[in-house]
Amino acid sequence: MHAVRNSLLVAVAGAVVWWTFFNEGRHPAAGVAAPEDPQQEALANRPEQWLVAGDYHVTALADYRLHARVLGVARYRYDAGAAVAPVDLALGWGQMSDWSVYGRLHISQRGRYYLYGWGPEGPPIPAGEIITHSANTHVIPADDEVARTLAHVRLHDVVWMEGQLVEVHGPGGFYWRSSLTRTDTGGGACELFR
Repeated sequence: MHAVRNSLLVAVAGAVVWWTFFNEGRHPAAGVAAPEDPQQEALANRPEQWLVAGDYHVTALADYRLHARVLGVARYRYDAGAAVAPVDLALGWGQMSDWSVYGRLHISQRGRYYLYGWGPEGPPIPAGEIITHSANTHVIPADDEVARTLAHVRLHDVVWMEGQLVEVHGPGGFYWRSSLTRTDTGGGACELFR
C-alpha cells in the first residue's frame, strides 16, 4: 500500500513540476488584444450608492466599460482599502495590450501604485501613449461571484469589465475617489472601479 501511495505522490509531484516548467513564464502571442479605449459615460440618473463591508459607503461617479490586457495583479488584505478593493489590476489597451510592447517594459505594483520603466533602449512606444493606454484599477467586487472571478485573474489575461467609477467614504474619515480621466499620473490617477 505504501509503495502505491508513494508512486501516486511522485506522479502527482511530477505532473505539478511538468505543469510549472511548461506553463510558467509563457507569454501571449504578439498583437493588440484589446484595441478599444475604455468607455466612460456620465450617469443618466441620480448616483447610485451602496454599502460595502459594513461601514464603507460607495457612490457611483460615472459608468465605465473596458476591454483590456492584465499587465499586473496585486492582492491586498491589510491596507486601509483592502476591505473595499482587495485586488488591483494594472490594465492595458491599444498598444499596451500587445505583448511585444508591454513585454519590453519593467512593470510592477507596490503600495497601490502601478509602476513601469524601460531600459537604455528607451520606451517601446511614446511615454504619453503608455500613460493614456494603461491604468492601475482598484477593483471593488459588486458581489461574491465577481469576487470569485477576480480570484482567478492572472497576468496576461484579457478581461471585459463593466460597472462604475466610484468614490468611497469609510470609518475614521477614510476617503478614496476614482480618477475620471485616462491622462493623469501619480497619486489619485488610479481608477476605483465597482
